Formats: sequence, C-alpha cells, structure tokens
Amino acid sequence: MDGDQVSLLLAGKAAPGTRVLGAAEAPQISFEDFRNLKMKVDEKGKVRFFGTQEGDSIPLKAGQTEVTVDRPVRAGSEVT
Repeated sequence: MDGDQVSLLLAGKAAPGTRVLGAAEAPQISFEDFRNLKMKVDEKGKVRFFGTQEGDSIPLKAGQTEVTVDRPVRAGSEVT
C-alpha cells in the first residue's frame, strides 16, 4: 500500500494455488499468521519478504515466480 493507494500483488504465470514461499523449507502457516509477516515493495516493484522483523530480506515467490505489484508504487511501501 502506497499511502491511500492499493496495488494488487501479481504472481506472473504461477498457477492458482501455487505455494507462496518466503524462505526455503519453511513450514506452512495460517493466513492469519501470514498477515503478520513483514513485506515491502522494492525499487523494481518486487515484493521482499522480511519475516517478522526488519533486516535482511528475500524475494517473495509463488513457486519459482517472483511476486510483483500491478503498478508503480513508492519503494518501501508495505504489503498489508
């Protein structure tokens, strides 16, 4: 979310139901737990996964496809 503007997350050609990965070998979690994880959009429009705190991040992926946003947003915008 960039201010009051909403942007959609896109998973490219990943099939519906493809597992979303933030870290290799991570256990499956509930949607409610997923909502508590920190994610932000980088300067290239890709979603970065921080886990539960700021620091190092990795690309959020659906299968092997990096998750992006559907329109330009400010780098650092939070995914909520």
